[in-house]
Amino acid sequence: MLEDRITVDTPEGLRLELTLAGLGTRILAALLDGVIQGVLLTIDIFGMVTIGSSVGDDIGFLFLGGLSLAVTVVVVGYPIAFETLNGGRTPGKAGLGIRVVRTSGAPVGFWPSTIRNLFRLVDFLPTGYAVGSFTILATEANQRLGDLAASTIVIRDRLPTRLPASDLADAPGWDVSSVTRDEVVLVRRFFDRARSLPLDRRLQLAGQIAARLRPKVGGVEETLDDEEFLRKVLGQKLNR
Repeated sequence: MLEDRITVDTPEGLRLELTLAGLGTRILAALLDGVIQGVLLTIDIFGMVTIGSSVGDDIGFLFLGGLSLAVTVVVVGYPIAFETLNGGRTPGKAGLGIRVVRTSGAPVGFWPSTIRNLFRLVDFLPTGYAVGSFTILATEANQRLGDLAASTIVIRDRLPTRLPASDLADAPGWDVSSVTRDEVVLVRRFFDRARSLPLDRRLQLAGQIAARLRPKVGGVEETLDDEEFLRKVLGQKLNR
């Protein structure tokens, strides 16, 4: 199956090949999120009606005010919160194995997520995400208007559940809870390309990545070389 891909260079000097999410996958993710948001709104409305029924004459004012707040939080706040705090993944995106990142491959962050999601109002026009669907199909990096404004892309995000034994090592007693998923992806990408790199470049990159991760990992032996350290981090994060 043909897939759209782009290549980005990380600050660590790694060249990453990212697979872009297609229109169909993004629509399915949006539909799943829409169902969840609909359930949340239904619960909010039911709660407001229940509470408002005991207020009397003020029920109309309270209902409209509460409904406006609920719609804003669920429709706008839901995607921003999940994309910012969950590595670019709303529940719908996570279910379909996709996520939002910056065009550089970096995590999306609060402001880019806010910009791209506010632009949904334009992408939805005139109905059914017609504008957004057209721009996804028309742009080289499968970007809707919100992505173009925020410099974001949506990529596939499936990782193998097991790694080659040569890339793993046991690390009993290590605390790797502070190592993020994005950092795990970075280490995996390094090992995917390590054998094709010149030795000096391979050692340099391993040192840069290890220097970034060592402060986050507890119980590490001081004399451990950089690549062995990275293998143990992978072993603890992905195969345990």
